[in-house]
Amino acid sequence: MDKIQNLLLLLFIFVLTVCNTDQQNKIPEKIFWLEGRWQLEESGTYEIWKKDKHELTGRLIKIEKKDTVVLERLKLKSIENSVFYEATVSSQNYGKPVCFRLTKSDDKEFIFENPEHDFPKKITYVFNTQNQLTARISGNNKAVEFKYKRIE
Repeated sequence: MDKIQNLLLLLFIFVLTVCNTDQQNKIPEKIFWLEGRWQLEESGTYEIWKKDKHELTGRLIKIEKKDTVVLERLKLKSIENSVFYEATVSSQNYGKPVCFRLTKSDDKEFIFENPEHDFPKKITYVFNTQNQLTARISGNNKAVEFKYKRIE
């Protein structure tokens, strides 16, 4: 009986490992182009993204005089076979993260949506070139675009 239990335990661990590896690889490879430092056109605002294993973590920061202010903490991650864009703004939503599900991805565009969120309901990243991207937030009949250039 112990051999059967040990075999079942090993099988269970193997299945968990395979499922976990599969889940981690669900983030489209092209989205890792975000890695680096992006400057919002003609401003002191930056999106900084770093690859962390199979996720991307980021920060939206603003440099005011000599101070760095973190506006948002960002993460792109895989949860239960879906990819999510997670944004945390300490002064909104009681400091809890808001998740947006990846609904469209191709070589140049990634769309994340959360129809339940007040604003934005949609976050779109468009890679215009390898060193230029446009981020767009939209919902409730309004949209705001942010044009970034890669500086690192």
